[in-house]
Amino acid sequence: MRIGIPIVKDSGLESELSGHFGRAEFFIVVDLKDKGEKKVIRDDDIESLVENFSVIRNLTEHACGSLVDVLVSNNVNALIVEGIGGRPFMLFKQSNVKIFAGGVGKIKEVIRDFLNGMLQELQGGSCGDHTPGQHH
Repeated sequence: MRIGIPIVKDSGLESELSGHFGRAEFFIVVDLKDKGEKKVIRDDDIESLVENFSVIRNLTEHACGSLVDVLVSNNVNALIVEGIGGRPFMLFKQSNVKIFAGGVGKIKEVIRDFLNGMLQELQGGSCGDHTPGQHH
């Protein structure tokens, strides 16, 4: 499985999840191995379950459609966000990318929570109108 996650700055798996999909400066794309027989994934399991990862710099200026194209062209089949608007949500869904919310903290923690089934799959965009100072 290949997961895309917006991040605040490029610190590899120690990066922090960005609270705003469209304004994230970077995205980390993580290739995960199958968790096999493990029922509960612990923090020290994460490195062995990450097959590979790469970081993509966001060169667009809040152009969510372009971000969708970049992540879809990188074969992402799942996205983890704090929030996402309706337009990029629909574009991802048209490309059969599942979107999950509820992750917080460092990417290792987000991946752990994802693999343990603690993140909620979104059925629609999760942020409304943008107002100054609003982060999601």
